[in-house]
Parts: sequence; C-alpha cells; structure tokens
Amino acid sequence: MRFALAVIAAACADQVAYLRSAEWNGASLAAPFAYVLFAAVGAGWLAARRSALAGALSVLVGAALFAVVSLFYPYPRATLGDLAALELYYLVNFNMLALAVYAAFAGALGGWLRGRALRRTQERIGH
Repeated sequence: MRFALAVIAAACADQVAYLRSAEWNGASLAAPFAYVLFAAVGAGWLAARRSALAGALSVLVGAALFAVVSLFYPYPRATLGDLAALELYYLVNFNMLALAVYAAFAGALGGWLRGRALRRTQERIGH
C-alpha cells in the first residue's frame, strides 16, 4: 500500500512539470528535470522497499496520467488506441524512458536516505 501511494503521489506531483512540457528546451529543461527527479527521491523515500522501482514508476505512471488528462479532457470520445498512441508519443519524444532510468537512481537515493535517517534516529534514541 505504501509503495502504491508513493508512486501515485510522485506521479501526481510530476504533472506540474509535464503540463509545462511545451516550454522545455535548452537551459530551461533543468528545472522540470530536477523537479521530476526530486519527486522520484520522495517516492523512493516513501516506498522504503523497492525504492528504485518506485522512482522509475513515478515517471512512467506520471506520463500515463498526463496522457489520460491531455487526451480525454479535450476529446471525451477518444479510444484506448488513441491513449496508447499518445503514451508511446510521450515516452519516445519526451525521452520518458531515459528519465525513468534517472528517476530509478533518484528513487534509490531516496530509499538510502530514509534508511540512513532511520538508523541515525534509532542510534540517538538508543534502540
């Protein structure tokens, strides 16, 4: 349950960056890229176990959610084939698969930071 919640929360947070994707070019790409990776760190932190998978899935589920929103909002009669084609378009043209790899590393970092924070807290408490 915690894993699914972490992925969904990070995917929803990614929508902020994805909705501004038309403005992604050149040096301005750094801010949304960092935002998505920070959300992946949060997904890894919240998931605790399988943190790298949580980071990668947060990007992919976020792209799927963005495809649903951007397709069915203006075109309520769109089919699942239209949705699949749009999802493939986002994965290829926006390099979401490469971003998912980076997000996997960011998610692993979040899981590692959580483990370290918990160990330090337990040492201070004396357990």
